[in-house]
Amino acid sequence: MTRNFRLTAIQAQLLYVGLRPIWVNYYNHKQNGSLLNAHPDHLNFNFRNRRGKYDSAFMEKIVRLWHLVSRMKDSGGRIGGLDYVDVSVCILAIRIASQQIRHGHLQPWSDRLDRSSRYLLRKLEAVQRSLKRDICAAQGHAAFRDLSLQWRQFVRWLRLHFLFCSCMRRLPNPVYRMRVKFVATFCEWTRAELVARSEPVPSDLELRKLVRRHLRNVRRGLTPYAVRHLWQDRPFAACRFANYIVNSSN
Repeated sequence: MTRNFRLTAIQAQLLYVGLRPIWVNYYNHKQNGSLLNAHPDHLNFNFRNRRGKYDSAFMEKIVRLWHLVSRMKDSGGRIGGLDYVDVSVCILAIRIASQQIRHGHLQPWSDRLDRSSRYLLRKLEAVQRSLKRDICAAQGHAAFRDLSLQWRQFVRWLRLHFLFCSCMRRLPNPVYRMRVKFVATFCEWTRAELVARSEPVPSDLELRKLVRRHLRNVRRGLTPYAVRHLWQDRPFAACRFANYIVNSSN
């Protein structure tokens, strides 16, 4: 259950660009144990159930495809004997290459990159579905589920250890976190005040929207008090926010 492909030079270059970071990180890790592009928190407890699982057989397929596309990246060519995992590796490589270009890590080297990548991705996904049907017909759905699960776990391991992009990491922002804390606390105080007054309490989303709207008025200087006055006096803040919500609903 394999398929053959003929790749243009641009398509081979896309596969080359997508497989290159995997090969480079695999080689460095194999030589000196370094993980230069791993997630900075990959050893933390938060990733205990999301680390994925390394599979040497899948890595061998990536290395094989890397050597194949390295020889044909300048002129294209025919690549044969691709099974379900090989096609999945090619799809992953196209997505990695597109991500690197989209993030600005690589400059587009042709005006036809977008069209070529979309066309190749559609073609590979169609072949992937065809191979899936062949596996289910020959070995059963359970065998395909096991293979698909192993591949997804391996991709999760790859992305965590070899393919982390710092562009996708949100840097800590103390101002943003402080404002989120303010809004959540003010919503809690306001809800308690409305319940004490026997006033209807809006939904969580509507309550948060109204609290943020009144905070916006406070920051613009439209009220005789500032945010610090609200934060330092809970009864005063609960009363002001509750009054604003009641008046807004009338």
